[in-house]
Amino acid sequence: MSDGIKRYKNSGGSVRFKVNLQIEGIRIRKQDFHTKKEATAYLQRMRLLILTGSYQDYLESEKEKKKVQSDVSLKEYGTEVFEKKKCRDIRESTLSRYIFGMKQNVYPLLGKKKLRTITSRDFERLKEDMLSKGYKRGSINHPLSALIYVLKRAKSEGLLENIPQNTVSFVQSKKNVFLTDDELKRLFRAIDLNAVGKREWFRVYVYLQLNTFARVGELLALNWSDIDFQKGTIAINKQYDPILKKVTETKNSKTHNSFPLSEEMMSMLRRYKIKCGFCPYVFPNGHYFSEGSKSKNKNNRNIERMRRSGVAAMLKKFADMADIERKRLSSHVLRKTGGDRLLRSGFTIHQVAHALRIDAKTVLWTYSTLDNKAFEEKLSAFRLLNNDNVVASNDNVEMLREGEN
Repeated sequence: MSDGIKRYKNSGGSVRFKVNLQIEGIRIRKQDFHTKKEATAYLQRMRLLILTGSYQDYLESEKEKKKVQSDVSLKEYGTEVFEKKKCRDIRESTLSRYIFGMKQNVYPLLGKKKLRTITSRDFERLKEDMLSKGYKRGSINHPLSALIYVLKRAKSEGLLENIPQNTVSFVQSKKNVFLTDDELKRLFRAIDLNAVGKREWFRVYVYLQLNTFARVGELLALNWSDIDFQKGTIAINKQYDPILKKVTETKNSKTHNSFPLSEEMMSMLRRYKIKCGFCPYVFPNGHYFSEGSKSKNKNNRNIERMRRSGVAAMLKKFADMADIERKRLSSHVLRKTGGDRLLRSGFTIHQVAHALRIDAKTVLWTYSTLDNKAFEEKLSAFRLLNNDNVVASNDNVEMLREGEN
């Protein structure tokens, strides 16, 4: 670009800006700016330093500054990174989890270590420490990701030459993440028998998730104003973050503002709305439905949204009632089960991706299966030769030729 600023994507896929311009015979190069405004400000500053003859003094001062900074501890630098809002490339909810993970798990164990002394062994130490304290494997990912993020920021600022290799594997094996037809029938039977009274919200939750393919945070963020009873549609355009305790944008910023619902689903919501009374939330805290709670909270005071833990606990109870393995029933599984039923009903991959608000390649990875034996048999009957007069051996070739004739 003529102004010396170029837009690019880094190795993580995030948009960044870099400076590459020659001023008075001096080549200025720097990258990893989060915005073009930051890159422009840096370039203007360098131009001013060069024109005033202060550029060499600036380089010397920066070199001395890096020497001092290289001795800073992980806690000092990590606190500076997060407090100065240098992480605009991650969502606010992710930032909150990173800060919590660093304060709760990383700093107590590694906070006093100097940045340059962090090694691959420290990732293992963090994992072992958290496992010894009773943390589950999934809970370890956020502190590890936060530590890697801080180290990457340190490298981009010249405080580290190389980032230690993370030896703790994040890769999970692909598995069937949706309920079978028999499991789904047993779940519906358990709901019909037991999701009554104060548990009525759970019936609506399960059916709504299967019909909207929404994530748990998106369902808990629903207000009654998001449902258009006349048009029979629902808006899924936000999520409730339990850490920030406020409504934020969806996980990947993809939304549905008028997602159609069946008449059966709308009838269920109408009946449920009567039970919710004056509450503005579709899923208030379970205690809201207790005796006396409605009169106590008549002016919308002290009404809280349902917690994720409340949803998870109820799913485990109904898993036992339906004779389903506990780890096989979760909000994530229900969402994927809905997508599985769409594919089996003849919807295309791109239509399913639109419904779930994810990329088509994610649908392929999650729902596709491969029969190795069938593939090998089909491949053995397939010949592709490097000759224009020879075509692949395929049962459909003769049919195509007949069609041409």
